[in-house]
Amino acid sequence: MNGNTEIEGRAARGSAGASRAALLARSPLWNSSSGFPTLFHKEVLRFWKVAFQTIGAPILTAVLYLLIFAHILEERVRVYDSISYTAFLVPGLVMMSILQNAFANSASSLI
Repeated sequence: MNGNTEIEGRAARGSAGASRAALLARSPLWNSSSGFPTLFHKEVLRFWKVAFQTIGAPILTAVLYLLIFAHILEERVRVYDSISYTAFLVPGLVMMSILQNAFANSASSLI
């Protein structure tokens, strides 16, 4: 019995979770002839191997930048009268971390 036929048969009988399985069986992304399931599995495994590099390192880098620059420049730099330098610095550090991490993850996937 074909894998897709078996899933569709369970969907017709009304077993629990069968409607989701039937949708996945008809989806071109999760079709066994496409490489997407294999690539998805590979990327999830790679993510768990480098989880600290993906999550921990950008947070640590942003916190160090924030502590150093906020401590040194808080009293000396005034961006706007109503906004402190730390409040001005945080969105930039968040975006820096997101963009750097996005590039690093996609570049390491190619290797």
